[in-house]
Amino acid sequence: MGSAAGITAAMRECYSFEIECQDKRMNYNYKNHLVSIDVDIRKKIIDAQRLWVKFRDENCAAFASQEDGGTLSSVMSDSCYLKMTTLRASDFQK
Repeated sequence: MGSAAGITAAMRECYSFEIECQDKRMNYNYKNHLVSIDVDIRKKIIDAQRLWVKFRDENCAAFASQEDGGTLSSVMSDSCYLKMTTLRASDFQK
């Protein structure tokens, strides 16, 4: 992020790369977690994950909307998405 020098496009490119990495990490950890738990609990976890994805997306959109659509809006959304996804990936990590 330091090399982005405050340029929005460069900052978003950096976020995009890290978001992709963390999405993959979350999905990998999630799938491994599902196979390691009881079938009855698995359904609850799947339902919770679907709700969490909706919450993450709405939460980040809400934070971004505070910037009234300016360039900072997209950076705030990316930052939120990355933080939440990284934390969720850790939730499923063993």
